Amino acid sequence: MLDLPAGYKMKNLFHADRLRKADNDPLPGQVQTPPPPEEINGEPEWEVEGIERARIHGQKKRLEYQVS
Repeated sequence: MLDLPAGYKMKNLFHADRLRKADNDPLPGQVQTPPPPEEINGEPEWEVEGIERARIHGQKKRLEYQVS
């Protein structure tokens, strides 16, 4: 059951097509569009919350990070 404000003059019945999960808690398969990067000294930069994994990849042994 959905609690609506007292002033709403509608039923609390909605078709499933009208519902979606909140952006901060997406369903599997939903993709959140990341915010555009900030430009600092002409270079794009993103804020990193944390490093999830690190690996050395490829023939050139390049260090790569998976971040959140």
